[in-house]
Amino acid sequence: MKIPRLRSRKPEFRRRRVPQPAARRLLFASLASGLILLVALAVVFLPIALRHEGNPTIPLITLESVPTNPPDLVVTRVPVERPLSDYRVEYWRDNDTGSRLMASIGPLQNRSTALLSFRDMDGDGNLSELDEFTVAIDLAFRNRLLIFYTPAGKIVGGWPPAS
Repeated sequence: MKIPRLRSRKPEFRRRRVPQPAARRLLFASLASGLILLVALAVVFLPIALRHEGNPTIPLITLESVPTNPPDLVVTRVPVERPLSDYRVEYWRDNDTGSRLMASIGPLQNRSTALLSFRDMDGDGNLSELDEFTVAIDLAFRNRLLIFYTPAGKIVGGWPPAS
């Protein structure tokens, strides 16, 4: 049996002469302008990214109403579990004349007031799914429950949900 010999292939494209100096300058100028653009973007956006580097991840909490009397609000979604002491809860009643803080629990813990209570259902010390809030709702007012994440100073959940 005869083994076929490998033949060297001719390249499909072969430049017959070197590029013109103007074409080389154009390639160099476009490469340099691309690099300058990248540096300018880094100068603009890196300080913004570094400003938020040390901040904790903010958990966004979802509550669902359970029809009981008084109504229970059950935590249905917490992407990042944090200790109860990192949260503060406020219960507000609004009407046409203004808003009024009715009750608050801060830092959050297993506690009851006349209008607001919280129960850590699994007892793990973190705000997690299936934990419950009980709110004494007055139908003559617009009722709001706000959950604050104190390390970031932001509202991370509430009821009724924002539309």
